[in-house]
Amino acid sequence: MKIQREHGFTIAEVIIAMFILSMVALVLNISLVSVISANKNSKDVAAATAAGNQVMEYLRMQPWANITGNGDTYQNRFARSWVVDTTYSDRKAITVYVSWPVATGAHRIQLSTLIAK
Repeated sequence: MKIQREHGFTIAEVIIAMFILSMVALVLNISLVSVISANKNSKDVAAATAAGNQVMEYLRMQPWANITGNGDTYQNRFARSWVVDTTYSDRKAITVYVSWPVATGAHRIQLSTLIAK
């Protein structure tokens, strides 16, 4: 009498398949974490740029004599400071620095503009 073989996967094949699937899942997880982190950083830079532009627009609305350097904290999230260079009599060079988080200032952007008399 002949013994028939049953069809199916061996234990070695199942282990190899599980290993391959777990590696794919690990790569997808790492990619997802990277995308989420990049998205958060992008939002922070956009918000910091908006906070810096707000300072520039405020200074553009001020009378010429009132345009001076200063600093503040915006929404308890960003530390803003601005420097006014009055080297020339007909224009002022303004540099706005925005850093976050406020406690450490680990990240920083710089915005610059000129305001003519």
